[in-house]
Amino acid sequence: MLLRSIHIPRSISYSSVTTLQERLVAQHLAHKRLPSPTADPAPPSSIITWTSEPTYTLGRREHLSTAQISALSSRPLGRAAVLHAPRGGLTTFHGPGQAICFVTVDLRRHSLDVRTYIDLLEDVVIAACERWGVKAGRAEDRGVWVRNDKIAAVGVHARRGITGHGVAVNVGTELGWFDGIEACGLKGKGQTSFEREGVVGVRWDEVGRWIAGEMGRRLEGVDGVENVGMDWDGK
Repeated sequence: MLLRSIHIPRSISYSSVTTLQERLVAQHLAHKRLPSPTADPAPPSSIITWTSEPTYTLGRREHLSTAQISALSSRPLGRAAVLHAPRGGLTTFHGPGQAICFVTVDLRRHSLDVRTYIDLLEDVVIAACERWGVKAGRAEDRGVWVRNDKIAAVGVHARRGITGHGVAVNVGTELGWFDGIEACGLKGKGQTSFEREGVVGVRWDEVGRWIAGEMGRRLEGVDGVENVGMDWDGK
């Protein structure tokens, strides 16, 4: 089994990539509904690596007033989209310079449950940080941390064991976008990035591609990574 890696080399709208991942999730769910799923090849596991146009995402149970949404959409650094995401947690930011990795897998095929899957995502990001000389680890709250500052957010949604969303790693992210919000609802916590930790000259896409390769190495049952261009037909 190969892990399909879809790399988007430019900044793109958050909603566009969410739509793409929803198609991938739908393929897995449709396969599960077949009368004899084992008789037909299952869709491959996949990872989309990309960076977003400035966007604030809200958790699925979060409700903001019109005034609050307006304040988020017009910030000192520029305008940002404000969207609900089908994940747990509260408001966070995604934007240029952030290595975002959306992973779609059938947990059972890789001998995982939601908890061990999130552990795997965090382990891979910690390894990526170590690869570029950043000492990171876990904390009481989910995500990957450098001291009391979060360097990567983890947000996962699972339907019938099929995962959506994934991780977002601050590489060259402009951290001023996080000013004025309690990212993921965590009071008293800050944000950091590769650049703030002294790692300069590393591009978000380098980190995203490395994470894709490491996921291919660590997912049980995966023999390698298949790189797919943006002319991929979605099947």
